[in-house]
Amino acid sequence: MVLLAQYYDGRPPRGMFISEKYDGIRALWNGRDFLTRNGRIIDVPARFKVGIPKFEVDGELWCGRGNFGLAQGMTKGGANHRGWDSAYFMAFDLPTHWGSFARRAKKLARLKPTATMCIVAHAKVRDINSVRWLYESILEDGGEGVMLRDPTAKYVRDRTCDLLKLKPSNDWSIYDQAA
Repeated sequence: MVLLAQYYDGRPPRGMFISEKYDGIRALWNGRDFLTRNGRIIDVPARFKVGIPKFEVDGELWCGRGNFGLAQGMTKGGANHRGWDSAYFMAFDLPTHWGSFARRAKKLARLKPTATMCIVAHAKVRDINSVRWLYESILEDGGEGVMLRDPTAKYVRDRTCDLLKLKPSNDWSIYDQAA
């Protein structure tokens, strides 16, 4: 249904794209409804859908750092759940747009944010120190970690090593690399 990440494997990250890893519920917007990564329709308030494009957008339903339980509750609790009042759809990919991630990221960046949809910023990695800096900054602010993406990768609806997650459970790999 959606592109799924593997854990960061220690490869040199130079040239990859990096973004925050959001601690929410993965969701695919199909142009009409939000779906779980397994294809189940998520009951959202009508106001939450206003202005979101009429094509597929991959992202995360997120209620802020440290609020995974709230995000999980709202996706199970339906459109009237209080979590929707503080929720955002963090858009990070365009599955049906042809081409590499670098190309899709450019198209994504041109989308107009809405009251409920934010466009996730992706930066190009210069070196391992830039990964460490962003990762540590996000963790210090209560975030979950970072995502690394191969700029040449196509969108596949499967688990892939072209999308890597870096969290405290596997962060040894960024400290074993020389700067």
